[in-house]
Amino acid sequence: MHSGKWSLSIASSHLRLFIERVATVSLVVVSFLGSGLNAQNREQGTNEQTSRPSRSFRILIDVNQLDPDEATQASRFKADGLWAITHNSPKGIDWPEVFGALDAAGWVVSEDDPGETREVDFVADTLRGMANNTVFYNEDGLATPLRDEQINAYSAHRVPGYGPIAARITLLTRSWGDGDNRQAELNHGLANPRVAGAAFEFNPGDSMDPSWKLREGCLYILGLHKKCYLLMPPSHKTHDYLGDVQKAIAYFAPGGLLSQPDVFIVLASYERPNAVHYLSSGERDRNSIEAVTTWLKAYRLNPPRLPDRPPRGALDSTVDCDHVTGWAADEDTPFTPALVHFYVDGPAGSGTFAGVRAADMFRPDLCTAIGSCGHGFVWSVPPQFRDGRRHRLYAYGIDTTVTDRNNELLSGTYKLFRCAR
Repeated sequence: MHSGKWSLSIASSHLRLFIERVATVSLVVVSFLGSGLNAQNREQGTNEQTSRPSRSFRILIDVNQLDPDEATQASRFKADGLWAITHNSPKGIDWPEVFGALDAAGWVVSEDDPGETREVDFVADTLRGMANNTVFYNEDGLATPLRDEQINAYSAHRVPGYGPIAARITLLTRSWGDGDNRQAELNHGLANPRVAGAAFEFNPGDSMDPSWKLREGCLYILGLHKKCYLLMPPSHKTHDYLGDVQKAIAYFAPGGLLSQPDVFIVLASYERPNAVHYLSSGERDRNSIEAVTTWLKAYRLNPPRLPDRPPRGALDSTVDCDHVTGWAADEDTPFTPALVHFYVDGPAGSGTFAGVRAADMFRPDLCTAIGSCGHGFVWSVPPQFRDGRRHRLYAYGIDTTVTDRNNELLSGTYKLFRCAR
């Protein structure tokens, strides 16, 4: 982070690398002439200035420990904006020029050392405007999210010439795992209206344990309509930053998370000098920010199609005939409510279709379990089955992206119910 000597404080014996699959993308260079490029971009919903699909993650370049030679060639690794930590770099860098080359006007995040505000002030002075978001954190070995009094104090800081930081605060931590205090602390901080989002910092190639639940944490942040930053410093062990980021992308891709423009991939180079550099040394260089930026831009223009996963959920209770409860979610589309179909006295195909209900109710227990909350349902048994007899109820989660197949019988099905006349 700020010092260039960041290291993960969790013992390596507890870490296990998680790779769902490594995304492979063939880079095809196509020449466009005249208005043909603009027409195709409009047709595909692409941002014409950055060649970024309008429904896609964004890429920021962390300029921590940038050297003057790299600074003069910053346009080579330009992406969608800038993550500003300028004070760890050598003197002699023309920062206004770098900000322009890396499109800081498009999006800029400032990161300050604990207890400081010099970076947010510097960004405003250089850019002639406030940073979009401002990162503050506790460097206690765990990156514990800011407490309420810290959030309030930072948000009240007045940037010279531009006023208070206000609702631009971005929290930073390194885990959202169950049983980890940082999950509850981050959730509490995100409820503060002065907080615009949060960043997860992790080494994708060194260790990325699924128990940290970074994907679910990012989905939770997005569900609050706030911004999720994935800050990926390279590992000095792998010497393959591109491969490391590809593993991280494969982990985050399920659930449509990378189709969200409020998700930011932040590329960084820490602990310099090390094997990772900003500028590519050649076409086969896999250990530079330039190579990773090129790959990520190509990936989001042509992302691989992921296997469609069936919905999941549970039929929880049929005790109250007016409040049959449960939940259902299609994790391929976590922000689209799944439908639930009900059948009585037999499964689909033999039972009687009894009704449908959208699983769109807030369930706080789902927030940390799957990363999104609005998947509960309450259903009322129809009058024709309120005959004083015992019946069996079957409930199915309906896939939101595939028609007439891939539907799933909910856990806990079937359940018995008996409703008075």
